[in-house]
Amino acid sequence: MEVKSEIINNTIVVQIEGRIDSVNSAELEVKLDEVLKNDINNIIVDCEKLTYISSSGLRSFLVLQKKITAKSGSLTIQNMHTDIYKIFEITGFSRLMNIITSNK
Repeated sequence: MEVKSEIINNTIVVQIEGRIDSVNSAELEVKLDEVLKNDINNIIVDCEKLTYISSSGLRSFLVLQKKITAKSGSLTIQNMHTDIYKIFEITGFSRLMNIITSNK
């Protein structure tokens, strides 16, 4: 898994590449905590290159959602492949988060 972030127009864009599973979900949370230390409260997570997510990875997204909500910020998840989106949908996470799908 690789995580990159950049600031674009007062929004932090986080790009996740690869797999999020029990082996690296804690690493993802550490990297997302670093992003949250910034004073910018609008975050977009680009999942175009995300190939797999486990329940541990879902938990990481839920933790991020709770932390950004506590800061009165906004979280948008975008470019999620259909298979990944289905996991969010089945677990009910699609109702908890602002997700923009790419229909891939």
